[in-house]
Amino acid sequence: FIYTYSLEIDIKIIHRSLSLMTLFLLFFWFIQFLDFYVFDYRVDYFIDIVGYPQRTNIGVFESSFFRPASLFIEPVMYTNAMLLLFFYRLLYNDLKMDKTNFIILFTIVFTMSSYGYIVFATLLIFVFVSKKKNITYFIFGIFTFVTLFYLFELYNHPIILRIMNPLSDMSGQMRTIGSIFEFFDLNIFNILFGFGWGNAEINGFQGSAIHYLLYNIGLLGVLLF
Repeated sequence: FIYTYSLEIDIKIIHRSLSLMTLFLLFFWFIQFLDFYVFDYRVDYFIDIVGYPQRTNIGVFESSFFRPASLFIEPVMYTNAMLLLFFYRLLYNDLKMDKTNFIILFTIVFTMSSYGYIVFATLLIFVFVSKKKNITYFIFGIFTFVTLFYLFELYNHPIILRIMNPLSDMSGQMRTIGSIFEFFDLNIFNILFGFGWGNAEINGFQGSAIHYLLYNIGLLGVLLF
């Protein structure tokens, strides 16, 4: 973005370009989603090109899920990319939601990614409480959702079980719970300042996202970031 602004490119051109990129990624996501959940056929964009499959499967509660990732190796990477595009569109539209952003939120939920659920919940709260008049709608929406949730016994559906138990897979437990506990077992200096940027792996850390920042720049560094 900094480079683009330095070239003084018209913001409308940037918006059209990123909108096309957004639709491009959404298009390939929906191909995967519909082909599997409607036609029971798995589309994998990687295996015939790079020789190994996308990380789109997960087994939990004796059920197998297919997690669409569009053109990315796994759902969390898709979620990260779409999150950036979501925020860009939100800022461009003066914090007003449009149809494309609602579709982005839908796809983030159905990536079946633990990170996706956290992102979805955070964005939803942000959108609803950003203006006072939305708070009433937000409370009403939560009440309606909970009522329908129990009325139709949706809590027994495998997909809902996955959403309500984001740490049900070993990967989620290891990265989310394990990494946090291990981090706070370090000495006070490393907890506050980390191991120095780029040194997380040297000190045995395996993980991603917020944990990676914690191990590299510490609690104080993350708060500043």
